[in-house]
Amino acid sequence: MRPTFSGRCYRGDVVRPEDVDYDSSRSVWNAMIDRRPAVIVRCRGVADVMAAVRFARERGLPISVRGGGHNVAGHAVGSGAVMVDLSAMRNVRVDPQGRRAWVEGGATWHSIRRQVDALHGVARLHLEGAEHDAVNIEWTRSFWQRMKPHSDQGRIYLNFAGVGEEGDDLVRRSFGANFDRLTQIKKKYDPDNQFRFNQNIPPRE
Repeated sequence: MRPTFSGRCYRGDVVRPEDVDYDSSRSVWNAMIDRRPAVIVRCRGVADVMAAVRFARERGLPISVRGGGHNVAGHAVGSGAVMVDLSAMRNVRVDPQGRRAWVEGGATWHSIRRQVDALHGVARLHLEGAEHDAVNIEWTRSFWQRMKPHSDQGRIYLNFAGVGEEGDDLVRRSFGANFDRLTQIKKKYDPDNQFRFNQNIPPRE
């Protein structure tokens, strides 16, 4: 029998601290991260995510989100939080003609590459083997140059600025002119700042 969650039938799994798979479910790539969520919601679809967010809001709990689980700082795991685990949501759909891709939150690079490689006429995003080093390096440098306008003069990787380097000033500088607009969006959709892990944008006062 599937567990019920926030009054609705839930397709995924709800893992609590007393469950045998709790420790393995809260583990991420960085094994040094040792935080204890209040509950872990392993989602299988959008309805599951909505139910998890509703559950957290009804109880005033913060929310952390796990995608691929590779963030070095381990922001996917929040102590006392509802951990929304998207790792089972890995579907990728690519439209070569429209040059677009739809990627679920738990997809890793492997998930994306497998789908791209399967499509005829779509260039691979990564080539393996030493003979392809020059091509890979050039692609990386080109990508970095294209991303510079969207960062603080190319010096900040927003998803992980560095251990101990997170802070309000850094976040504000990183988002630049968009910061004030994003605080308004945050106030509208997350006024209680439940999504406050990682490089957080607080709701506008």
